This record gives sequence, C-alpha cells and structure tokens, in this order.
Amino acid sequence: MACRDVRRGERDRIARIRLLSDEADKQRDIAAGRVTTTMTQASLLLLGAGLVAGSWAVELIGRPFGILPAATMLFALASAAAALISLFPRSSLRLKIRALVTESFGPDGPNLVDLEDLVLETKTAVVESLISDHKRRDRWVRAGYVLLAIALAGGAASLAAALLIPSTTT
Repeated sequence: MACRDVRRGERDRIARIRLLSDEADKQRDIAAGRVTTTMTQASLLLLGAGLVAGSWAVELIGRPFGILPAATMLFALASAAAALISLFPRSSLRLKIRALVTESFGPDGPNLVDLEDLVLETKTAVVESLISDHKRRDRWVRAGYVLLAIALAGGAASLAAALLIPSTTT
C-alpha cells in the first residue's frame, strides 16, 4: 500500500512539473514575442531619428543657425542613441539542451522526476531573463520616442519661426 502511495505521489509530482513546464513554454514564447516587438519598434525609432537628424544636418550645413535647429538635431541624435542602446544585445540565459542531454544519459544522471524538475527550473530562468531583457529594451525605446517627439516639435517650431520671422539677410 505504501508503495502505491509513493508511486501515486511521484506521478502527481511529474504531472504538476509537466503542467508547469508547458506553462513556462507558453510564457517564454510570449516574452520572446515582446522582445521581438520592442526590437522592431527600436528599429523604426532609429530610422525616424536618422531621417530627422539627417534632414536637419543637410539644412544646417554651411548656414548660420540658432539654438532651436541645433537642439532639434541633438534630440534626434539622442533618440537614435537610445534606439541603438535598446538594440544592443545583452547576455541572456538559454536552455542548454546539450548539457542536459549529456548529463541525463550519464551513469550518474538524474531520475526522470529530477530531470523534469531541472528542465523546469532552467525554463523559468530563461523566461525571467527574457522579461528582464524586454523591460530594459522597452525603457530605452520609450525614452527614444519621447526624445524624437521633442526633436520633431523643435523642428516644427524652427520651421514656423523661419516662415513667420522675416529673414534679415539678402
């Protein structure tokens, strides 16, 4: 009777580990999708910031300019820098399946329950790493978009001032 209870307890534990492992797989896919989306947003931010900075650089070459056009270009460059920082890879955990396979088939390898538990722990660490990576990237992308909005507002103000204030040079 006690043997059956042990086997039932072990089966229940394996079932719980497998259920949690499946959920960890789903969470990993969701977190990886969020990282991919943030990287796409960072790429678009870099493109937009590059266009704004480039257009102002062409406009400012060889001409006297005030503080507003210069600030516009600096904010656009800061926005591009934020996008680049968010795109820069950071070391993250990856499921090292080869090490797990080698370890599990060795003479002193873990039993099935311990192996599934180890895989679940590793998956959980990977998910936590992906979530942390997403948060870091997302902060830089959000800051970059704020900087780009400031650059665009500065550019619009600079253009409006150029149109409304008559030029003294002839």
